[in-house]
Amino acid sequence: MLHLKLDLALDLDERSVSGTATLQFERVTRGASHFELDAVGFDLRTVRIDLGKGWSTATAEYDGDSLKVKVPARARSGRVQVSYQARPRRGLYFIR
Repeated sequence: MLHLKLDLALDLDERSVSGTATLQFERVTRGASHFELDAVGFDLRTVRIDLGKGWSTATAEYDGDSLKVKVPARARSGRVQVSYQARPRRGLYFIR
């Protein structure tokens, strides 16, 4: 990952966060078919990929703990955008 941009909205009453993470990546390993992101307890909305020709729906697998995003073999770099909602259990605390 080269860069991470977060656009977040906090719902203080519900103690939840919704947002979009945009990740800029560059391939460093030949033959890698995907990359994996920590995504514990997310309500996944959309996963999109941009390989220099505009955004399209990405092929992704989510098991509740991690998100695997498929990257075409020809892609050397690009961006992935993940939209989600979550109720954080660690790292972000809502104090009234």
